[in-house]
Amino acid sequence: MQRIFENWRNFMVERVGEADEKDTDQVGLVVILDSQERALILKRSEEVGYAAERWSLPGGHIQEDETFEEGAIREIKEETNLDVSNLEHIKTLGRLHFYVAHGFSGDLKINFEHTDSAWITHEDLNDYDIVEETKSILDNLLKGVHE
Repeated sequence: MQRIFENWRNFMVERVGEADEKDTDQVGLVVILDSQERALILKRSEEVGYAAERWSLPGGHIQEDETFEEGAIREIKEETNLDVSNLEHIKTLGRLHFYVAHGFSGDLKINFEHTDSAWITHEDLNDYDIVEETKSILDNLLKGVHE
């Protein structure tokens, strides 16, 4: 795990000229639901260390001076340009903290860490190469939404 974190930090240094020294190994991930109850997933760039070219939820590393929720909100803004609200914690798996956003505003614009985005339903899950932890969360959440 430490190697993945170091690869990510090296990627950030090369891409943006610095990595934030406040970043921890804790990660906040958010299921953003649109008005049709579809979830936003992002395709990770081939340049990122973990799960390159696979689909996952928007989110990222929590900083030392943030709560998990504050970090997740900041990362969503950085990665998608969306402002999320009404976050609800749904699960923690080790260092991964999952939330669902029951509201958002803004126009979707993905940053350099991703190459594509998609709004998906439960029926779409098998059409994408989704990171396992993310797929499990989406399977449970979207199944309940669309039954």
